Amino acid sequence: MPDPFDGVMDHEALRNLAMTRECAYCRAKSEKLRCCQACRSEWYCGAECQWQHWPRHRTTCRSLMAVVSLAGVTATILLNRASS
Repeated sequence: MPDPFDGVMDHEALRNLAMTRECAYCRAKSEKLRCCQACRSEWYCGAECQWQHWPRHRTTCRSLMAVVSLAGVTATILLNRASS
């Protein structure tokens, strides 16, 4: 898979960006945080922090997933109309 930041940001800038992220639950900063696989809007140290934060994140996560799903359906409809 091609790097979406290729030619836009150098590796040092990406490393600095990664260091500004913090765990949504415990607020620890690390380059090794992992994002929520459903909505990709929150970052976590690991499964325990994600599980602890889920009650607060649930509504946002599901809302974001609904928007992404609707956008995908809309794009598909528009592309189908354009190709007809």
